Amino acid sequence: MPTPSGPTADTVWINGSLPAGAVATADSDGWSWTSTNPAPFAAPMTHRSPVLAGQHQHYFSQATATITPAVGERLFAYVYIDSTNIPSEIMLQWNSSGWEHRAFWGSNLLAMGTTGTASRLSMGSMPPAGQWVRLEVAASDVGLEGKTITGMAFTLYGGAASWDRAGKSSLVSSTPSPTSSVIVKLTSPSTSTTYSVGTSPTLTASASNGVVTKLNFNANSTVLGTLTTSPYSMVWSNPVAGTYTVTASTTDDKGLVATSSPVTVKISKALKSVRNGKTSTSTLESSFTSSNATFSQSSVSAKTTDVDALITVLDQAYFDFSAERSMFSTASDIDRYLFAALFLAKSSSGLAKQQSPGSGIVDRLNKIDAYLSFCEDLMVDGAVSNQSLNAGNKVNARVNVSINQPDVLPLGSTGLNLIQNSTAALSCAASSPMTSVTDVAASSGVYELGGVSVTVGGTAVSLISVSPTVISFNVPADLPGGLADVVVTTRDGYIVHTTASVSGLNPMIFVQQGDANSSGAILNSFAALTGFSPFTAGWFGDAGNSRLTILASGISTGLANTNVTNDVFLTNGKLLENYAESVTVEARTTGGKVISLPVEFAGSTSMQRGLDQVTVRLTSELVGAGNVQITIVAGGRRSNTAAILVN
Repeated sequence: MPTPSGPTADTVWINGSLPAGAVATADSDGWSWTSTNPAPFAAPMTHRSPVLAGQHQHYFSQATATITPAVGERLFAYVYIDSTNIPSEIMLQWNSSGWEHRAFWGSNLLAMGTTGTASRLSMGSMPPAGQWVRLEVAASDVGLEGKTITGMAFTLYGGAASWDRAGKSSLVSSTPSPTSSVIVKLTSPSTSTTYSVGTSPTLTASASNGVVTKLNFNANSTVLGTLTTSPYSMVWSNPVAGTYTVTASTTDDKGLVATSSPVTVKISKALKSVRNGKTSTSTLESSFTSSNATFSQSSVSAKTTDVDALITVLDQAYFDFSAERSMFSTASDIDRYLFAALFLAKSSSGLAKQQSPGSGIVDRLNKIDAYLSFCEDLMVDGAVSNQSLNAGNKVNARVNVSINQPDVLPLGSTGLNLIQNSTAALSCAASSPMTSVTDVAASSGVYELGGVSVTVGGTAVSLISVSPTVISFNVPADLPGGLADVVVTTRDGYIVHTTASVSGLNPMIFVQQGDANSSGAILNSFAALTGFSPFTAGWFGDAGNSRLTILASGISTGLANTNVTNDVFLTNGKLLENYAESVTVEARTTGGKVISLPVEFAGSTSMQRGLDQVTVRLTSELVGAGNVQITIVAGGRRSNTAAILVN
């Protein structure tokens, strides 16, 4: 299965187009002819098996221009396997009064024919990826000597490939095409190396045992650079984020090509964001005193601005990581450590705003630095280094950190909403403690007690008492209504995150994280987040008007239920109060037209306290509107605006 060196004594049957009379069947692949990516080997056009999971294929049959292999002849096809999407198996099938003539390479996953017979013949391992390869099989081995062939199928299990010429060959010798004597090795970088975006890696290679006329450095199917003399080294300038298969290939004085073993190189935006977070954290650490003295009021604004900027950096790091999650084998650990760093930053911000002692803030910043070091090690090396582990142990940053989710409820009330200017408590099982400390505040205004701090909605709250299973606190008088993040961090290394429902009217539409257009967390019945049609085929009632669900907060926590006739009873007997009578939803088009959307339901989702949903119907006035700004008006109070796209 050598790399092809050019056409020989071949009868070419497929050469940039199908044989005369052939009936093409797209099946799952479709028939796609192209002359690029990769460039053809010999045909004017290639056809492609696109990236799909599982079994996929395209084929033709009923050709009137046929081929009939004679005794000793072989069947061939040229294939280029996508190096970034390597199939588990490739199969060629030929039709001669039926499709029971098959040969496959790689895993035996395509369940067609009988293994070990002409209907399912193994030809060995997968051919090399990232280069044109000639596949050959003796016609006799697949029962086709003297048989007229009218069709051919190109079948993959997963992955992608491109196909060039195919036909039969009168060459019966199995002697491989000439191969280069040159031994080429990619010496740097090593495989599975990860660089941050903005880095320009240096590529180096060696070539021996022959006369080299040129050496190419390649990433996936792209030639990065060509060198004609040694030493073979070049700078790969500012590659974009992604995973690359990098090789070095030589051409010798006989025109023969040799290719190095491939290495995987990852270019990561998330790694850059993590390193940016470490830099920001180090700068903040030096700006806070590690003593128990508080810093002055005059510096509060500047310091909290800096801490909030760190939160933004860590939000970006998590957003970038989410997009690149499949790049890292240790993604679940990176996920935990990034969340830990983010919650510690939110805790630091809350403490800074209350002029708390700098030592508590520095403690959290030290832990952030440790968790980001864990992330960096995992992204680069796949394991946390001993150096990072030792540094983490010194500041109680736990490598096995588990972010628990306790319950939070008001004290002295049977309700579920936290009430401003009152008290509340977090509670959990003894098996999932929030701290190892038990302490009671000697006075009011204590924002760190026994090394424990609590923030609600980004505001540090004064603590009453702390213990492993119960933490009681004062609810701030100015805490906004709706869904609020609750974060607990401790000097002994515990991290807790949950949400609370806070009393008060404060309508807020959730938007998609990292979306520059503030696209709303707004879904249709198919859970789509964009590209809505005002009408849904087959929808019952209302002339097929589409319904959208807007995820929001601060509605059910602040409205009175003035019309019980539209309340909703769930199948489990639970009542959902519907506040639709007090809620309107405006849709503003790019032309400035404001359309009032019919509101069918506005209230709790029943899935999470404080999380609301507003269900509306789209109207015919929005057909083709494009970008539309959505605003909720609840009890006369306007929410933020969120964007949707209406087709």
